[in-house]
Amino acid sequence: MSWERGTFHYPLNQLKDKYPEVYETRKEKYLGREYLLNLKIEPLDCLWNDVLFLSPVHPEKIKDALMEAGRKKEFDYQYYQIDVNTLKKENIAIYSYPRLIKNFSLSPEDYIDFSPEILAEHNNVPEMTKQYFKETYEQDERPLLYAGIPHVLYKGTIDISDVPIVSV
Repeated sequence: MSWERGTFHYPLNQLKDKYPEVYETRKEKYLGREYLLNLKIEPLDCLWNDVLFLSPVHPEKIKDALMEAGRKKEFDYQYYQIDVNTLKKENIAIYSYPRLIKNFSLSPEDYIDFSPEILAEHNNVPEMTKQYFKETYEQDERPLLYAGIPHVLYKGTIDISDVPIVSV
């Protein structure tokens, strides 16, 4: 989880000291899931809230899956379109998100080595995520938008000054 100020995108832990008011707002997403903040990301030797989270799935595909699953309210979100080729490869890990369970833990076998080719193989919403969206809406609950979708984890900040914005 992260937030931007100025021309940089920061991981949550960096916000704590740099922009405490933004940190307080952004950490609210973890209410009831505080355990995530202490999960260790082994390949990057850091914690969950020391990384930026990127998705290999275009936001339009996620929106389509949500609408097909039963979301009734239309929405308009904006996303940064980050070119992973501009990032330090040694600071990237891909969490495959192989299963949907509450209070999940991160296992070493759940990570995939990064390459642009591997990333391209994970550019669709997985079937288990579509099913999760459907079941969540049937229970009249709000789904986590990226549950089951592989996460590209980046240890560092990202300069967003010249990054295109995608609206869906």
